[in-house]
Amino acid sequence: MVADARRIPTAMLLGLLAAMPWTAGCDGPEAESPGCGAAPYEWLPAAQVGGVVSFEPTDLFAELSSNDIDALLGQAGYTGFSPVAYGVRNYRMRYVTQDRGVLREATAIVGFPVSATPGEQRPIMLWLHGSVGYNDACAPSRDPLEGPAPTTLGAALGYVTVAPDYLGLIGFGDPSPAGAINPYLVAEPTAIASLDAVRAMLAAADENPQPTAGDPSRLVVWGGSQGGHAAWSVDRFAPDYAPELGLLAVAAGTPPVDLVSMAAWALEHGGLAARSLALALVAMREWYGLPADLASALTDVAPTFLASSLPDVMRTSCGRGPLDDAGTPADIFASGFLAAGVAGDFDAAGPWGCFLRQNSFDRMSVPRRSDAPVLVVFGEVDDLVVASTQRAALARLCDDGARVEVRECAGKGHQDSVLAAFPYIHRWTRDRLAGATMTDACRFDAPVDCEGL
Repeated sequence: MVADARRIPTAMLLGLLAAMPWTAGCDGPEAESPGCGAAPYEWLPAAQVGGVVSFEPTDLFAELSSNDIDALLGQAGYTGFSPVAYGVRNYRMRYVTQDRGVLREATAIVGFPVSATPGEQRPIMLWLHGSVGYNDACAPSRDPLEGPAPTTLGAALGYVTVAPDYLGLIGFGDPSPAGAINPYLVAEPTAIASLDAVRAMLAAADENPQPTAGDPSRLVVWGGSQGGHAAWSVDRFAPDYAPELGLLAVAAGTPPVDLVSMAAWALEHGGLAARSLALALVAMREWYGLPADLASALTDVAPTFLASSLPDVMRTSCGRGPLDDAGTPADIFASGFLAAGVAGDFDAAGPWGCFLRQNSFDRMSVPRRSDAPVLVVFGEVDDLVVASTQRAALARLCDDGARVEVRECAGKGHQDSVLAAFPYIHRWTRDRLAGATMTDACRFDAPVDCEGL
């Protein structure tokens, strides 16, 4: 059951600040649908979302001292942040958000810094996770050990940290609606659920006073892989959906900024990029509600029968099922979709090109109203989000006025590039919070040693 968010004073205040009864859509604030032929809807006002259903300490790491955290970092062999300045309190939070104008519940982990100065106000960090799967069983918060790890690190560094699971990834309590699939690489629902998690954290802290308070005028976003796409999503939707939150900086690791170019590369080279594209197409069809089936995008022949089987795999498994047995792109994608993509004309394959375009940040019709600086980190040998496929998109965003710093990590792949750059990401974020001027915006330099930045 969805809780009544209006019982919470903070949510009511947010409603006065941000209730915006305009119709959501990929064509901008005055559109009447999410685009691509999908059914129209309207966003619910802020007074109805951002409420807290439950808020309780995590099973593990509910309270840690700064010495405890330094010891854990040492055991993990990662001491780049030690000694940390703060202890941490971690909570599991279930909260109210919306999807296409319908109330939904979602889950998150929240970490509060424990300060030597009670009542200290700290910046808020949204920590957006990478790909974990597509149904409730895959939710990061379900893991009592790994779930609070991001909020522990973020809070130890001094941020009130909110790590949402995303829609379709319920970590505890009642499950998602039957058959729900996480809207993987769909910008709007990911951004909305993430921003409502911040609102819910503020509401929970009103009712459960903490040693530090989150400052809604100082919001930063960190995300990697799918979380990098989510970070750009928050940047795109925050000014309209949650204007009361002051977004000051975005750090996106290995982000698929331009899904169109990424898809074209996947159709030529195959591999993990092609498998991820197939999963994204299933999720997009589920969210947009069309076309009638997947046969125009995915093959449906032996031995994989992807068009028929992949949605059920995503609903029931955290793996890729028959996709792991697929070889070339021709084994995965329908011939018409494959031919259209290779020819550079995805729109010739029905709505799929529209889906890819409306979730690419250099192509979508939702205008960028944020002025937050963005740090992007790529890996030189990443074969999933290939840096060369994304540079033109970033250049177009720069031409439109975005302040983007790009770092490509020499010799690093999809995940280890972000790990190598973590200390730099932290310093870069602190500089943005301090108001320091960016000096390397919109340059596309050769790969560098990210551990030496």
